Amino acid sequence: MASLTALLVLVVPITIGVIPPIDYKTDKLLFNIGLISVLVGVCVISIWVFQSVDDWIFRLSRHSKRRE
Repeated sequence: MASLTALLVLVVPITIGVIPPIDYKTDKLLFNIGLISVLVGVCVISIWVFQSVDDWIFRLSRHSKRRE
């Protein structure tokens, strides 16, 4: 999951930034692809954080039931 996040947030936009645009339409298309990649990467990070917090809360609640 971390490699997917790094790919979407870092690698794709940096690679697109290195590619020289041929014309205005290509430049706009590459920008949109990079922007969408970053937005999807941020969503992946949000899902990753949500799963971690959910797992932590589940373990905390399961552990408290054992004490009772």
